[in-house]
Amino acid sequence: MKEEDVTWVPPTDFYETAGEYVLCSEIPGVELEDIRLEFSGRTLTIRGERRFDTCCEDENYERLEGQRGRFLRSFELPEAADTERARMRLADGLVHLVLPKTGGRGPRREKRR
Repeated sequence: MKEEDVTWVPPTDFYETAGEYVLCSEIPGVELEDIRLEFSGRTLTIRGERRFDTCCEDENYERLEGQRGRFLRSFELPEAADTERARMRLADGLVHLVLPKTGGRGPRREKRR
């Protein structure tokens, strides 16, 4: 999939705990097997496609607000993210990707002003 084919970008939260990094992407209406993860060095790319519902293809929509089509999202991962032990699950339209930390480092703390 080329970037010019991408029609939307899923909103994603990225946080860390004492032992892992977690990405949570909002991708409702897509099955887990239709989502691809690609790791290239420290870069993670999530890609897939949300298709139009086939039951309504002959309807004349007054409004169609949901995102449809191909999506792609890339992230630069921290060095401590163990991509070999990544786990992914789908629940309630949210894709959770858990990346354990190597070396057991705790979360870094940033001072807020």
